Amino acid sequence: MGRWEKFVESIKNADVMGDSQDAVDLVDDGDLEKALLYVNEKLKAKPKSAGLLFTKGTILDDMERPYEALECYDKVLEINPDDENAIYNKVVIQISATDKIQEGLNTLKLLPKERQNETSFLRIKADALVELEKFKESEKICEEILKKEPDDTFTLMIYTNSCYARKNYERALELTNKILEVDPTDVATLGNKADLFNRLGRSEESLKITESLISRNSMDDLAWANKGTALLLRSEYEKSISSLQTAVKIDPAFAEAWFDLAKAYACVNNEDDALDSLIVATSIDSDYLNELEDSYFDNIKNHPRFQKLVSKQKDQVN
Repeated sequence: MGRWEKFVESIKNADVMGDSQDAVDLVDDGDLEKALLYVNEKLKAKPKSAGLLFTKGTILDDMERPYEALECYDKVLEINPDDENAIYNKVVIQISATDKIQEGLNTLKLLPKERQNETSFLRIKADALVELEKFKESEKICEEILKKEPDDTFTLMIYTNSCYARKNYERALELTNKILEVDPTDVATLGNKADLFNRLGRSEESLKITESLISRNSMDDLAWANKGTALLLRSEYEKSISSLQTAVKIDPAFAEAWFDLAKAYACVNNEDDALDSLIVATSIDSDYLNELEDSYFDNIKNHPRFQKLVSKQKDQVN
């Protein structure tokens, strides 16, 4: 069952459409704006309809309007505090689409204990705990799930993300290989594997993966970035610059690629381009200000523009 079919089925299950197929047809066609107008019109006559409010929340969520969707689910829960579908959707939005991660975990507790221990909810909890940097708690849940479902790639990915965040790259690589045992052609996971090889200093193995990915899709920005980083590790600076330039051309908001490009430029004493790239990287993601002590920048660290970035980092800390 595809995305729209599932959505239509949820609306039918809400039992709000009566004899009319208008909203169902609109959603089935992907016309969410008209579907929202239709449901809003129905709500004028039935403002306390939990089904209509749930449907509106689902539509708003698919329209990437999470805070408005949350308001709808809150209204549903005012009418029916035990509505597990509304609780589930609210938890997912709080954890994945807003900054209300801890609130999402608290909302999860509204479900009966047996529901909280279902795999789908345990995954959500594990994912949220990674975001809260409670890595050991997250990994414990992942291990519990994987005992029952060893090929659960979603749980394996959450576990990988936790290990990656705490820089346990060896374990992250082991888990990545398990994902690839299930799906050897998964492009995103192959890209992650190339990145892990780079972080473990295994640039030759990273290059093999990136070359393969680029041959399949020349617009794969992550593959170009990983290739550039691997070449940087091998001190092939001009080639690294070329690959990283391609990555940021494909995705101008790719902060890590800009940061590695700054490193490569610094290594060939191209101060202006190094500093320009560094400024772009830190503008996109200010966390890179905390990595200015990297030895790659030794050639430019006394430059006034670099020192301004150092001052900016100190101000950020204070």
